Amino acid sequence: MYPHLPFTNPRAVIINPNVNSEIISFFKERNIDIIYSKKAECINSSVAYHPDIQIAHIDDRLYVSAPEFFDYYKEKLSLYGVNVLRGNRSIQSNYPDDIAYNVLRVGETSFAKNKYTDEVCLFHLNSLNIKIIDVAQGYAKCNVCVIDKNSIITSDASIYKMAKENNVDALLISPGDIKLSGFEYGFIGGASFMLNKNTLCFLGDISHHKDYDKILDFVKKRSIDVLIISREKAEDFGSVILIF
Repeated sequence: MYPHLPFTNPRAVIINPNVNSEIISFFKERNIDIIYSKKAECINSSVAYHPDIQIAHIDDRLYVSAPEFFDYYKEKLSLYGVNVLRGNRSIQSNYPDDIAYNVLRVGETSFAKNKYTDEVCLFHLNSLNIKIIDVAQGYAKCNVCVIDKNSIITSDASIYKMAKENNVDALLISPGDIKLSGFEYGFIGGASFMLNKNTLCFLGDISHHKDYDKILDFVKKRSIDVLIISREKAEDFGSVILIF
């Protein structure tokens, strides 16, 4: 399986502990184990618990963690027989030094701001012969909702352009209508995840997004259903990292 694209429901998820009770209940009702992310003390409190700042899903059962969280994630994920590697770069307080692990993989292609991406992530993507696209948007994972191995949704024009140029089908949506505490708005990738090959879940009510109809049409053409798992406004919690 590709990162972010489970065939069936994942065994576990890494999530921000600040998600609401509806989201927690959603996973528990499906017997999906919950691993709460840790707090990155050095960065803005609004994103300090964002999993996609702390750990990157590189391949089916391969993850790379920021060194300060390595022992924690190594212990937690060892229960699932996956491989967690220690990254080289610690998370720093200011952008772009907080994006080392915000790497996006879509099938056989990945997107990252290469200069600031952790070398361990890049090494293993290269060793897997994954094409690495250097993009201007540092929060590549957070900004992109992965639908299948060749389809994404993003509000970032630069990622959209590079995706289309590299034969990745993409839907460009308007920024906004997704909550992120302390910021004007959040990103769709941080507010969504694929539960299985036929179900796209949103962390909150995405139906209020101005481009909701476009989103719905884009995913339904791929035989994917949209499931809203919280009645609150869609919120960017820093992605849901899946453990297959």
